[in-house]
Amino acid sequence: MVRQKLPSCSQCSRADKECPGYRDHLDLLFRDENDRTLRKARPENRKSSSLGREKCRQPRHAQSPTPPEELVLDVPSPVEARLLLVANARPLVDEGLTFFFTHYVTVASKVVNEQVDVTTPLWPWLFMQNRTIDAVSSVGLAGLSNVTKDPNLMLIARRKHSDTLKRVIEELSDTANADLDMLFKKVVMLIVFELINAAPGASQSLTIHLDGAAGLLRTIASKAEKDNKPITKLQLQFCFALYIKCFQMELPPSSELVELSILISRNPNTEDTTASAAIEIMIRFIDLHASVRGGELTDPNQIILQVLLLETEYEEWEQELPSEWSFTTEQAEEPDNAHFDGIYHIYSDIWYARMLNHYRWVRILLNELLLSHMARLPQLTTGHLAQKRKSLAIINAMATHICRSIPSHFRRYANLSASEKLPPRMSGIFLMIWPLAVAGAAIGVSEYLYDWVISRLEIISNQLGVRSASTMIKRTKMCREKWIRAGIMTSHPACDDMLSPTLIPGGGWEMHMESLD
Repeated sequence: MVRQKLPSCSQCSRADKECPGYRDHLDLLFRDENDRTLRKARPENRKSSSLGREKCRQPRHAQSPTPPEELVLDVPSPVEARLLLVANARPLVDEGLTFFFTHYVTVASKVVNEQVDVTTPLWPWLFMQNRTIDAVSSVGLAGLSNVTKDPNLMLIARRKHSDTLKRVIEELSDTANADLDMLFKKVVMLIVFELINAAPGASQSLTIHLDGAAGLLRTIASKAEKDNKPITKLQLQFCFALYIKCFQMELPPSSELVELSILISRNPNTEDTTASAAIEIMIRFIDLHASVRGGELTDPNQIILQVLLLETEYEEWEQELPSEWSFTTEQAEEPDNAHFDGIYHIYSDIWYARMLNHYRWVRILLNELLLSHMARLPQLTTGHLAQKRKSLAIINAMATHICRSIPSHFRRYANLSASEKLPPRMSGIFLMIWPLAVAGAAIGVSEYLYDWVISRLEIISNQLGVRSASTMIKRTKMCREKWIRAGIMTSHPACDDMLSPTLIPGGGWEMHMESLD
């Protein structure tokens, strides 16, 4: 198959050089907030949104017995004056950081009035320079704006986001002297901002950021191999995000992405070789899916064979999981909607929950691909019927595991001793959206599971301010409706009433999760 070339800038293409990402500036600066836009944020030009804010608790600055020295933003409006950067022999603080650390981080050293005290740096690198503070603050302000319905906060968030983007481009002009790991963290913040914003046109900018970050990550991976340094978990996690993008856009992995996965897999210092092995299998699934959707592979027998080969690989991968990847199942003390069916998973590290959820959503889609093409066969054998039952059971089990893992992502880890393994500090709220949507839209899952997924996505959207969750609610409902129209019966947890559903009456229909627009 001819693989799609990863987008690169015109400057690097002419020079026949490897592109580090973000070199074509004009495509990225469409969000730049100018003085005219910022003036709209001032109360004299726009009504206050205080009524909306009264309905939702807002982060407040920590109180100090002595008036702190205040460093206000360069546009001294009352709105921006609320976002003071407070310096009093402690790290800088603003409402964006407070919201970010309260809602998007799993580790908190101190919580006061249900708000995280960010005066103790949870991410040491964050406070190394103001530009990294702005990158994180822009994400927090965007989320806070979505929750409080205050457009003024979003204007300020966009300005910080634009400033971060400019600085990223500046640093990429001299990659030889840039701190690439720090730069990559800033790029991740740019991507998270777009997931939270999800405004018209955000899909385009999200794609640009993902492509730019992919080029940067390839440079980092290549340098890590030469310098005998590890591929970090953050970088591994980002690879999964790139493949989700490929799936949504029905594209095969580019040759550059394949090269990146090879660099990761052969790096002996990779922080998690088990996760990197899962990436290798995922590449082949994305490739197969693109071939089917693109019409390059049409024979249902060949498609079924390829799916079964990948299924075998995943089964072997699961059987060989290290003991630390295991989890326990607990019963909630009291029935509540926070735990799916009153049951939840306990993981030794949230990282394993994230990686297992990537494995789970791929297996759901893999088995749906098998079922949809099995229905195209003129006649089903006894073996086909047995495989159908197995696939339906796998889909239901994977969807159930995804739902039961979700409480771990909402949990806040506090008072960890030095001997305890620190879980990933980002809570993974942004990473839960796609697995949840796939689980809720999965073929044959119960109405109860579907409703529970929608309720979780609504919480992520409405209470945590991540708008892309709202977009995925629409996609999940559309997929569910298509399955119902196709004659799919819903199931009980054991799938007993789905042994021989009419998958595709009069033809075939395959699940297609549309991209976030």
